Amino acid sequence: MLRIVKRAEQWLGLSAIFVAISFHSEAAEYFVAVDGADSNSGSQEQPFRTIQKAADMMKAGDTCYVRGGEYGMMVDPELAKTGVDWSGAVATLNVGTWQTWRRVVRTHKAGGDRFTYRRDLSRRLESKRKWASFDHYFLSGKLEALDIPTEWYLDRGAGRLYLWDLNGKSPAGHNVEAKVRDYVFEARER
Repeated sequence: MLRIVKRAEQWLGLSAIFVAISFHSEAAEYFVAVDGADSNSGSQEQPFRTIQKAADMMKAGDTCYVRGGEYGMMVDPELAKTGVDWSGAVATLNVGTWQTWRRVVRTHKAGGDRFTYRRDLSRRLESKRKWASFDHYFLSGKLEALDIPTEWYLDRGAGRLYLWDLNGKSPAGHNVEAKVRDYVFEARER
């Protein structure tokens, strides 16, 4: 009986090694680069353009190598819960410093957890970036973005202003004022 148990333990040990080797040999490597294309194979010679494309292709045990560069992507699991396609909205970005940028959302799909934007932020950003966890943003420029009192949205095509009143009442009986100039006065040299 002892001999049978020993032989079973040896087979189990060899089976575990075989399974580990077979999983390891099937692991794939994917590459991402700012000059790649998502229609590429994801190889070192033909990298993908987006991390999302690599993530969509990957299985457990695969490896993704991301080459240096500026990718212009915000990832937020809470974004998927909105169910809104935020493409075309305006993202106000506070990314890693006390500096703020506004960029139009280039791509986003309803239910997706990430969006892309034009990444032409100041070159000084990366040198001043201190806290990756400081990356915050908010979205505006879409009716679906109204979520707290005093926010508004102008639908230029329909010529309609949507306003969430401070007290939750209809704005019909109020005077609504809006700024039309960026500056009250401008100093010029004579």
